[in-house]
Amino acid sequence: MTRRAALLLAGGLLAGCGDGPAPAPAPAAPAPAAPATPAAAPAGTRVRFTPLSGDETGFGPLNHTGIPGEKQWIAEAMGGAAILLDHDGDGDMDILSVDGNVCAGPPHPDARTRLFRNDGGMRFVEVTKEAGIAVTGVGYGGAAADYDGDGDTDAFIGLLGRNVLLRNGGDGTFADAAAEAGVEGAEGDMTTAACWADFDGDGWLDLHVSNYVDMMKVVEEFRREGKPGRSCDWRGFKVYCGPMLLPYQENRLYLSNGRDPATGRVTFRDATANLRGQQARPSFQCIAADFDGDGDMDVFTANDTEPHHLWLNDGKGNFTDEGMAAGCAYNRDVRPQAGMGVDVTDYDHDGLLDITVTNFSHDYNTIFRNGSRPRAAGGRTAVFEDVTVQTGVVQPTFLDLGWAACWIDFDNDGDRDLFYANGHVYGEIDNFGASGTSYRQSNRVLENLGGRTPVFRDASERLGPGLAVKEVHRGGAQGDLDGDGDDDLVVCVLNGRAYILRNDGGDANAWIRISLRGKRCPDPAGALVKLEAAGLLPQWDAALRGESFLSSSDPRLLFGLGGAAKADRVTVTWPSGAVSEYRDLDARAHWLLEEGVAAAKRLPR
Repeated sequence: MTRRAALLLAGGLLAGCGDGPAPAPAPAAPAPAAPATPAAAPAGTRVRFTPLSGDETGFGPLNHTGIPGEKQWIAEAMGGAAILLDHDGDGDMDILSVDGNVCAGPPHPDARTRLFRNDGGMRFVEVTKEAGIAVTGVGYGGAAADYDGDGDTDAFIGLLGRNVLLRNGGDGTFADAAAEAGVEGAEGDMTTAACWADFDGDGWLDLHVSNYVDMMKVVEEFRREGKPGRSCDWRGFKVYCGPMLLPYQENRLYLSNGRDPATGRVTFRDATANLRGQQARPSFQCIAADFDGDGDMDVFTANDTEPHHLWLNDGKGNFTDEGMAAGCAYNRDVRPQAGMGVDVTDYDHDGLLDITVTNFSHDYNTIFRNGSRPRAAGGRTAVFEDVTVQTGVVQPTFLDLGWAACWIDFDNDGDRDLFYANGHVYGEIDNFGASGTSYRQSNRVLENLGGRTPVFRDASERLGPGLAVKEVHRGGAQGDLDGDGDDDLVVCVLNGRAYILRNDGGDANAWIRISLRGKRCPDPAGALVKLEAAGLLPQWDAALRGESFLSSSDPRLLFGLGGAAKADRVTVTWPSGAVSEYRDLDARAHWLLEEGVAAAKRLPR
């Protein structure tokens, strides 16, 4: 045994996904500041999240990751993700549900990634076979985007082994183009998550993928040595081994070559070397956005028990990890956490994108406030601060084991609230009553109390039965599934059935939905939208393609307007650097904003 292994065992760190240092007492949160007064909302506004089963909606796929309750490998503790996309171009969000399978052993006959078509009225129909989708491997997550610029949405899916790129044929069917496009990865890759953006500014979407550990190598070595998968100790139980002593994998970067004139296909080249000086870490969710405000797309990646990556782009697709220098690699105690899910938005109305990361139990979910600033010599310096204590997020999240993360304005009052999906990794936790947590956990919504220095309060108990459901939750995505003007949630369950949390009452406040279409690159991943409306602080949000936990949310941007009748001004900063401005867009409407087109186009709701 190495000295590091001995130290980890002595400290109780060897086993488990993110089984971090001995828990410290949760710091006391400060008293909430008085929220800013939003534009008047209708009297009696009340929001509730209603859980909808498969019998009610037609959507409720069962997850098949490993053996329920008897996980042999850490690779079987993560499954369940949702990718929202309009696969058939009819204007509403369909759901691609990524399934798992058995990591080492006979595969489950019913395990497969499934596509559910949205027929309106919160009714879904499975069309997996009709769409030509045949993905039966151990799946984790992925992201949807129009990578080939043909006007329809494609999807990348990360697997244990070769990955899948579902190219949309424009007729509701898909073909796996990963091999011909050059993004299937290596046979031994364990790809958990992905994000799309134009990293080198050539007008074509590129792809960043997160890899975790070399699981296939671990399985082979354990079997050769006659060891079972459950070979590590945790509180007196034999459990699967966590990431700390397993072989980490590097993440991969694929840059687009554009369309091949001979074949008409879009291909990619492996540009992982552009992640300069990369240190392999067990990575979960990555997000592509302009974190330092210098006009190009960067990448933040949550890592499990290791420092997070903040890859800053030089504008040409070359990256340097500045996570430690910027202050978002560690928490406020300069300690790495067990990062799982990530989402970004501007929660404090200053025009900079802030980050939330979900973490292991007996630790808190983190809020990194963005304070990036211009440099005297030109360019910008990325600066983040862990403000979890100041924002009141420590205590309500301390005992939860968080996965999915969504910034969601659930009541459309003009500020971003937080949704976290929770569930433990060890069923044995239920034998420890004093732990304060459990294997099956309820999810949580934290309400933003408003203002430029907002704090959050736990609103879960008053938001209806949906937040009381206890399951082993994993991935999740947000989107307006029923077209009523408020965001609903899709929540995935490890070895259980995914379900929908319908938002009832969020549309009592006014709202506006925005779709974007770029000029050079039709899918403007990473575009930044600023909205101004009477009585509200300005709002900024980014067009993300891959976020939450292994998932991909509604690509349309939904802004709450409180009691405002219109958006006075909407400003779009496109990935190309162009800026467009639109005025007087009516509330309770869906608008298409096109780069280079002066007038906004009103779309059906």
